[in-house]
Amino acid sequence: KNRTRMASLVPSVEKYLIDATKGIIGLHAVHVADRDGLTIAKTSSDQKVNLSSLSSTFSSVSDQASKLNLGQNKTIITFLDKFVVVQTLSSPLVITFVGSENLNVGAVKICIPKVKKSLAGLREKVESIISSIQ
Repeated sequence: KNRTRMASLVPSVEKYLIDATKGIIGLHAVHVADRDGLTIAKTSSDQKVNLSSLSSTFSSVSDQASKLNLGQNKTIITFLDKFVVVQTLSSPLVITFVGSENLNVGAVKICIPKVKKSLAGLREKVESIISSIQ
């Protein structure tokens, strides 16, 4: 029942992600997954980057970074040879933005609070499913 309701949210979430990130220079994809890397929504079918692996790795790295006594980790930005990856946690969701090396990271950071707010319903559904499994 929860999964059916969540599945019905996915097309509108994907459309919102496309609209919210339209015009961000260099952005290729937005990927929303759970902490284990299970894809929930995405704006691109491009498989140049394994987004599921990135999401599950981010969860581990984020937990470790938070142990540095500098406060809770919010976002990690990774600069690679051909890509820039911006990842943020909206527990239990991991939101990943993937762009070219000229990605406008400032524009991505500005849209993150708006994206997190729009995913509140989806986040609650995922939390509900996780608690029903445990």
